[in-house]
Amino acid sequence: MIKRAFILAVGAALAAPLLAASTHEDGLVARKSRNLDTVRSAANWPSAYRSVHIPPIEVEFEKIRDANAIQRPSARPSTADVKRASQEMAQTLRASMQNSLQKAGYQVVASPGAGVLVLKTSLEDVRVNAPADAYGGAGAKSFVKEAGEARLHIEGFDGVSNAKVLVIDDRARPRNNMPGVDRANAVSNRFWFQDAFDHWADSVARELPAAAKAG
Repeated sequence: MIKRAFILAVGAALAAPLLAASTHEDGLVARKSRNLDTVRSAANWPSAYRSVHIPPIEVEFEKIRDANAIQRPSARPSTADVKRASQEMAQTLRASMQNSLQKAGYQVVASPGAGVLVLKTSLEDVRVNAPADAYGGAGAKSFVKEAGEARLHIEGFDGVSNAKVLVIDDRARPRNNMPGVDRANAVSNRFWFQDAFDHWADSVARELPAAAKAG
């Protein structure tokens, strides 16, 4: 009996650090996800969320690190190009998320409130392998393995208390899973980023019920 008690005590002591490691400093518990890099949710996930509110989505492009592009203004997009691309990406991601969440049974509402999960969403470190014929001179061509890269970051808050109950983080490289290279142009970039946004939206919609079951 003494030996068994000792074994149980040692086992509990070893398990304690593992349990602590699964809880982030914000109090959210790490969850396993098949499709997203990071998912953390409140240990006691409220089951009443059947509506979601998505505030304006923020888009932040990766800073230019190419010295040649900095020295040649024609080799990089203008401020107007970046603003237009940001707005387009935000609108496209919002449409994808709304579509997937509604298919999953969630109501998308215009403001926070009781039973509403607020999903503050941002696209960070966005890099688009911009077509050379757009920024590098007439007749130039670009062939790429990937359409670019982006990081999706979502923080979920209770619509009444504003308590953080969810964090989702995932990095994607549109077209990364396709063989060979492809000619890059504005149409192909939109297509592959749309594909990434749809995948993200479906994954997020699946994670919300999963988070509810895990609580």
